[in-house]
Amino acid sequence: MKLEHRIGQLLLIGLPGPQLDLMTRSMLQTIQPGGILLNTHNIEDAQQLVELTATIRSLIEVPPIIAVDQEGGRVDRLKEIYSPMPSADLFRASGDAAVAARMGEIASEALRTLGFNVNFAPVLDIASDDGANNGLKGRYLGSNLAEVVRLAGAYLEGLQHGGVVGVGKHFPGLGDCALHRVVQQDQCSLECGDRRARALPGLRRSLAAPLVAVQEHSHGIIA
Repeated sequence: MKLEHRIGQLLLIGLPGPQLDLMTRSMLQTIQPGGILLNTHNIEDAQQLVELTATIRSLIEVPPIIAVDQEGGRVDRLKEIYSPMPSADLFRASGDAAVAARMGEIASEALRTLGFNVNFAPVLDIASDDGANNGLKGRYLGSNLAEVVRLAGAYLEGLQHGGVVGVGKHFPGLGDCALHRVVQQDQCSLECGDRRARALPGLRRSLAAPLVAVQEHSHGIIA
């Protein structure tokens, strides 16, 4: 494998639109990225999405990660294709791990049908304050480690049983963050980040399904 392709394997990139124009095709063939993360602007309908993911695979020599954020609730990238999927706080309200596991299975089947093999879910942040004004409202599975582990583990098992890898997020944690009024981004203190970083080993040891990937903060400010 060429050196530039080996470097490309380290990259997870986005795409500009729902179709691959000549420039984007050339870019994929040149870079040979390790993965593609699709978002709402890449998704029109089921047929278009199946064709898009198949074309991506045809252009990248090493089978790529094809990922999406499909938590359900507020973060539902597939709402134009499938009936709305329930949010994490509904799993939490039910308190039933079997419900979380079944939703993982349903999400996995839906994602595999469309060509995805990785889902950036579930949220593993611990809700220290359910009323906190940040981007995670309604996306928490629990307010303590045991609650998050029980429901997230069940969801991950269901997801991975169907052949989709789940990615836990957000590291080192957004649960204690508040929305910065000026820049409209979540702002976290270093102390809060350290506390969440210390919680990660406990999550990893305790989850029933293996936690194989973790997403770092993508849009927060550490202050």
